[in-house]
Amino acid sequence: MFARLAALAALALPLASALTLNTPTNVTNVGQVTITWEATTADPGSFDIEMANTIFHNTFAIAGNVQTSAGSITITLPEVPVG
Repeated sequence: MFARLAALAALALPLASALTLNTPTNVTNVGQVTITWEATTADPGSFDIEMANTIFHNTFAIAGNVQTSAGSITITLPEVPVG
């Protein structure tokens, strides 16, 4: 799961100037997780968060139109294939 969240950070970076996602700890498949980030005024006003499954080369949208100024979001992760 940690690798997937690290991969989602890599997906967000090309779309933003300095948006930095902080990798959450104690993440399990299916459950709540709080994701935090740091941004600058050069970053877009909103962004999407996706998990990447490296085995199936798929992405799973887990949050859309997230307001950059919020600094964090708590979401319930869906059940996804291991990988």
